[in-house]
Amino acid sequence: MKQKIYRFLADPWLEQQRLQREFLESAQADRIDWPVIWISVTAAVTMTLLHYGSGWGRLLYEAFVPSSATGSFPRQILWAVTQTLLYILVPWLTIRFVVRRPLSQFGLGFRGIGGSLWMPLLMYLVMVPFILWFSGTPQFQRMYPFYRPEMGESFWPRMIVWQLLYAVQFVALEFFFRGYLIHGWKLRFGPYAIFAAMIPYCLIHFGKPLPETLGSIVAGVVLGLLSLKTNSIWPGAALHIAVAWTMDAAVLRGSI
Repeated sequence: MKQKIYRFLADPWLEQQRLQREFLESAQADRIDWPVIWISVTAAVTMTLLHYGSGWGRLLYEAFVPSSATGSFPRQILWAVTQTLLYILVPWLTIRFVVRRPLSQFGLGFRGIGGSLWMPLLMYLVMVPFILWFSGTPQFQRMYPFYRPEMGESFWPRMIVWQLLYAVQFVALEFFFRGYLIHGWKLRFGPYAIFAAMIPYCLIHFGKPLPETLGSIVAGVVLGLLSLKTNSIWPGAALHIAVAWTMDAAVLRGSI
């Protein structure tokens, strides 16, 4: 099993190094790499909008949500929709009108993931004991879930709607970090694009519990390798959603 895991992670690394060498030896590598520049700049713009957009979101919330609205449900829905749109919209416009490459080349394809699903499943099983442990700590109980039902409130419809939007937000996040950035940078930077994308991914976890922020460094690397291996964000997105749902369920179960 150790050898299988090693080959699973090493093979995409070595293959991407080979593709990078071919690219750097081509005439195209001697030109200004405008796609890399555009992707880098628009990524910075997107993350800036995500940061300052939280303030704009509060203004929209206060302007359009009735003061009689209970709980944090409307606020969290607005957050999820805003995150999803920003993670998708700027990259899509760049890919469509500037880079001019198919979206499938940025991790949105499904081909090649069938034989790799054991890896995210194994990762999930390894993470479950840690999730259950940390879900009982005060810092995680204060943080999760982002939307907490009121006493006596049914999970339907609010909690179910929230969790579905929460999942869609993770798909958008995976597309941005493990699709747009890694697959947009990989020819120029090779497999080291994984580490370049891991840095801003870690930064978005600032303000969350320290174990989760440190874990995002490992997750950013492993999910990046998974995306290179499969040329797809979907296994990583499924793992991300499963971990988030499990954490929310464990915290809620422990607080009942």
